[in-house]
Parts: sequence; structure tokens; C-alpha cells
Amino acid sequence: MPFSIDRETAFTMIRELAKTNSRLRRTSDQDRELLYELTNGNPLLIRWIAGQLGREGSHCRTINDAYQFMKEAPIGNDPLEYVFGDLVGTLTKSEIAVLAALVYFFQPAKVEWVAELANLSEPAAQTALEDLSDRALLVADEEEKLFFLPRLTVMFLVKKQRQRVDQSGNRLINWAYNLVMENGWTNYDRYLTGLREKIDLC
Repeated sequence: MPFSIDRETAFTMIRELAKTNSRLRRTSDQDRELLYELTNGNPLLIRWIAGQLGREGSHCRTINDAYQFMKEAPIGNDPLEYVFGDLVGTLTKSEIAVLAALVYFFQPAKVEWVAELANLSEPAAQTALEDLSDRALLVADEEEKLFFLPRLTVMFLVKKQRQRVDQSGNRLINWAYNLVMENGWTNYDRYLTGLREKIDLC
């Protein structure tokens, strides 16, 4: 793995995660040792597996399940991509939709922008984004008003959910085309400020 942390740092991180993760909070020191070993101390992999604990349909519902799942990985696989594939299998349609929308933002995006591109209501988008943030699939600000998808997650998502990513891309193209047609091409003073900000972020 490209990056790992030492055992003491990993256990400190696991204890912090356990404060908001009831499944992880109930694990034993032996379980946490196993989690550290099977992830090789990779912090993102620790977070992703912790976020899968207890989730219906996951191969990582317990740390022992995760251990067996990782043992069955093809030789030479990327462990992060392998676990991401399991993660995708447990996501709701709304969660996949907001992830696919975030692919097209290169700076933190507001909930309203993600909701529009994902074709969801703002409350539905907010709920999906917060859950994905808890599972370390995206990054949120402290107030959970701005969200950003790391490039590594983008790369894996495009591989696993290309059709959904393309659908979001097509909606963005259609939105941009309609915006230009409605506002007179280069007559920029006619564009709403909020919409100009959105274009700048995409």
C-alpha cells in the first residue's frame, strides 16, 4: 500500500472513529489489532472497512468478515479498489447519484449544486452526503455544507459506476447548454451570480 501509519497512531484513529461508530465501538482490542494488520496500517482502508461494519450486503460486516474478504482478494489487486467495490455494493441510489455528481466538481460543492446535478431534492442529497462523509468516501467541511470527492475515489467510482457518472455528465452538459441559450451566449452580465459560481467550480 502507498501509505501507512504506525500501530499507535492507527489505534488512536480507531478510538476516534469509534466515538461515532457504534459497531466499531463494540469491537475488542483483538479485533482492532486484526483491523490494523489486514489494512497494513492504511488509514483510508481502516476508515472504509470501519464504515462497512454492520452494513447489509457488505462482505465486511465484521472485522473477521473483512479479514476473510481480504484473504480472497486476487493476487496483485489494489486493496483500496477491492474494498471500494464492496462499498459500492452497499450504496443507495441517492448515494451513488451524489457521488457521480461530485465527480464533476474540482472544488468543494454546495448541497444545492449537488442536488441539482444528481436530480435529487436538497434534503435527500444532504442525507446521502452526510452518510458518505461518515464512511470517509468524501470530504465535508465542519458544518457539512460543502463537499468534495477526493481524486482517488473519483478514479474508483468511474471504474465501478461509469454509466451513472456519464449520466451526471450529460445532465451537466445539458444544463450548461440551456444556460448559454437562455442568457445570450457571451452576454455575461445576464447570468445569475450563483450560476456563474457553479460554472467556475465545474
